Amino acid sequence: MEYSNTTHIQILNKVIENIGERRVTSLNTAIARKAQEALKDSLLDIASAHDWEWTKDSILALSWANETAELGETQRIHSVSYGSSSEGYRELVYIDPISFDRRPLLTGYPQFYTYSTYNKVRINPYPNTPEEQSKYRFYVTRELTAPVSETDLIPIPERLLPLLVFRACHYLAVSHLDDAQAAQLWAKQYDILLNKVRARERGQSHRQVNMFRLRG
Repeated sequence: MEYSNTTHIQILNKVIENIGERRVTSLNTAIARKAQEALKDSLLDIASAHDWEWTKDSILALSWANETAELGETQRIHSVSYGSSSEGYRELVYIDPISFDRRPLLTGYPQFYTYSTYNKVRINPYPNTPEEQSKYRFYVTRELTAPVSETDLIPIPERLLPLLVFRACHYLAVSHLDDAQAAQLWAKQYDILLNKVRARERGQSHRQVNMFRLRG
């Protein structure tokens, strides 16, 4: 996950100043609380607006209960692989939960996986030792967790902060100013910038794929 260098209170003050209000020194004022809610909603909007490369990660399971691996807060699970950095990783085959349950549950070398809930994966055959459990890599899209304290960093790249500010200003223009016209203007700026950013991000992702293929 890629974080900006901007703190929670810094981005809140940017949003608050942009709608014509005075800066705050605490998160406990009325305007700061409204701005925090606007920020949370804006992070959710940005997370769902594009298949961002910077939200993707390879993680280990937080815990295991027989065949079930719990992954923690994730937005989406893309794939599951088994192996090691020295031997390489082999991707497991996804099957639907009904097909998974029709097969006998075994321990040993893995073949299949399915989803239990949004943050849990079931493996068959499944690992029964910590050493074997550590050989699994789960490729996921992480949740964007909203900052809590004043000094928490914003969980998006620095280059995308203008998107966050525009969207939060839109929400705050509605909840605090009750100004539909201002909210519409902020929403328009957000949409224009979002389209530009998505086009740029798609281009970078495509170039990265081409460079990887050329190296082979």
